[in-house]
Amino acid sequence: MLMPRPEDEAMTVNERLKNFSRRAFRGLWLSRDFRRVWASLTLTSFGMQITNLALPLTAALLLNATPMQMGVLIALETLPFALISLHAGVMLDRVRKLPVAIALDIWRGVALLAIPVAAWFGVLSIEILFVVGFLCGVTNVVGGAAYQVLLAQMAGRKRLVEVNAKVSPGEQSAALIGPGIAGALINALTAPFAIAVDALTFFASALMLRRLEAKNDIPHVSGNAGVWREIGEGLKLVKGNPTLRGLAWLAGLWQFLHHMQVAVLILFAARELSLS
Repeated sequence: MLMPRPEDEAMTVNERLKNFSRRAFRGLWLSRDFRRVWASLTLTSFGMQITNLALPLTAALLLNATPMQMGVLIALETLPFALISLHAGVMLDRVRKLPVAIALDIWRGVALLAIPVAAWFGVLSIEILFVVGFLCGVTNVVGGAAYQVLLAQMAGRKRLVEVNAKVSPGEQSAALIGPGIAGALINALTAPFAIAVDALTFFASALMLRRLEAKNDIPHVSGNAGVWREIGEGLKLVKGNPTLRGLAWLAGLWQFLHHMQVAVLILFAARELSLS
């Protein structure tokens, strides 16, 4: 019986690896720009899990925030969605999205760094958390929209389903694994200093995005329509489409109920149940 030579076995393994790579890394994975945006989004998604847990914990445990103060903190984080989301969408059409995404990553990183710096010098207060929470909300609204449009421009409308299929696993992994990592960091560094790790993820994201070419990232301005007119047209479109109208109500209701329970959950878990 003839035995396969070692070099033949090596070639077989190499061929299998190549075939696997061709099947797994195709489509948008072949685009260097898409891989960088995907890595940026995934990295910041993990970082955001730290702040989502560490920010309210800092208020509840370190600053002994009252339930009212916790409610105000959570409200300030979500207030930008009501204040500027419509304007942000219209204004983003008039500018390039990549510089906006980079600037907001840096802005959020600097804002988050204010918490560990203030804690280090012993001047951390609930008012500082209010300001940082509001600024993070602004970056979530504007930066999130900029990322979505940037991805759509890079891939084209015909590949939006593929974009979502590739981006969603990273975000879902962050939502699943991120809280555990956040808890370990908070336990090791304390909540204010764990937030510094999140700040670093946004600085790293900005560095990744700086190298993008983003050839399709161009402003799209339709005629001389004003901001309020375009907002009105968008609202009219949503109102006239049952699917979009239902999704809008569903998203609004979820945001309201989710953040309402977040405001009291941390207090209840930390003070009543004495959880770490």
